[in-house]
Amino acid sequence: MKSFIKLILLCLLPLFSMAQIDPTWGYITAQQADSLKRFLQSEKNDTLKLAAFRSLGFYYQGYKPDSALYFHEQQLPLCNKLNMKLWQADAYSQAGYVLNILGNLMKSYEYHSEAMKLAGDEKNESDNWRPWTFSNAENGHDARIAILAMNYQMMGYLWGSLGEPEKEKTYYREAVKLGESIKNGKIIYFSSTNLARALKYSPDSTLTIYNKSLEIAAKAGYKRVGSTYADIAEIYFQKGKLDSAMIFTHKSIATNQADNDLIQLAYSYEMMSLLFSRQNNKDSSLFYANKQLETARLVGTPDEFAYVYRTLSFEYAEINKTDSAFKYERLANNLNDSLKNIRIGNLTKYQKFSFDEQLRLKKL
Repeated sequence: MKSFIKLILLCLLPLFSMAQIDPTWGYITAQQADSLKRFLQSEKNDTLKLAAFRSLGFYYQGYKPDSALYFHEQQLPLCNKLNMKLWQADAYSQAGYVLNILGNLMKSYEYHSEAMKLAGDEKNESDNWRPWTFSNAENGHDARIAILAMNYQMMGYLWGSLGEPEKEKTYYREAVKLGESIKNGKIIYFSSTNLARALKYSPDSTLTIYNKSLEIAAKAGYKRVGSTYADIAEIYFQKGKLDSAMIFTHKSIATNQADNDLIQLAYSYEMMSLLFSRQNNKDSSLFYANKQLETARLVGTPDEFAYVYRTLSFEYAEINKTDSAFKYERLANNLNDSLKNIRIGNLTKYQKFSFDEQLRLKKL
């Protein structure tokens, strides 16, 4: 019986990974996640275990960062054992992204640096590479460049977290170039939307970029675009086009719910709360602010709570519940001060590194 189950999994795991068209993707259903966790309890085949850990890491990435980090890090010793350098680079990459979400910026930097070193080495292009690992990559070169591009993007995200906009934009630009060099639509989508946010163009110019990025994502078959729907909603909100903002906020909520991406869902609820507040519908505004709080509690990261406390403070002030407004304002300020101090400390540590040396990877 067990051999039959293994045969089925040998067939299914590559199919799970067919969604893994590049390192931005690899998402499975809750039922598949439960099956993989049961499978891991007794499985001895290291290659199959590696694929299962990777899929589970992606599954938890949007709503349980601690669990996502655990599964991504479980890949690292197996990668060493199997000498799978590209897979190891991807595991470092995804673990580094989750560490950034969790606020561990120093270790995030170290993981991304290790990933870039591995992905920057041409010798790793054919090193135990599997076509179904990154299924749009017809060769090891494209897989390697895809991982390298995603790390440029994640380094940009990291420097944005540290309040270094010029470094942030530099890395996003490099990610776009690398994505274009291998015609990888999902990398181009991610990198161009992030670059547009960092460049702070006019609302109309940014909207044009977002819409073009959505077209690129659709052609590439990438559907996890809830964050871009929310960004478009915010632009319409700023322009006073509340009906359009509401349409795209609903789209972002539906997409993030379908993807089980609670981190992005919290932002979507915040946008909905602001929309109802602008329409003087205080009850609905407070309802969505509390939905944001419920979602943040499930995710549990400090940044999520900082956003929520700010929203709730505003909403309670709007309905003249000053005690509650002051309570959440105080919580928001305390948490933001704490996060700021942590990030300033981390930035000082990062300055000991010659970060610009990473740009030499452009010689690829």
